[in-house]
Amino acid sequence: MIGEKKEGGLGMPDFGLINKSLKAAWVKRLSVPESPTWKSLPLECLRDAGGKLFFYCNFSLKTLPHLSGLPLFYKDVLNAW
Repeated sequence: MIGEKKEGGLGMPDFGLINKSLKAAWVKRLSVPESPTWKSLPLECLRDAGGKLFFYCNFSLKTLPHLSGLPLFYKDVLNAW
């Protein structure tokens, strides 16, 4: 369905890819220096992993068991990143 019409598809957007890119965009929001209250939960959960510096590293959530308590949305954000 997401293929080009000339190749037999319907030209639909890839919603999985759109979802992944929107979640990855949260990293930029978490990385800016201002500190609104919504950032307190994810940054507190990432504190033991390096906080904002975590986003500059190559990582796998499978190798970071101390992040297992992170809410599913933020796990999805990190996996998209």
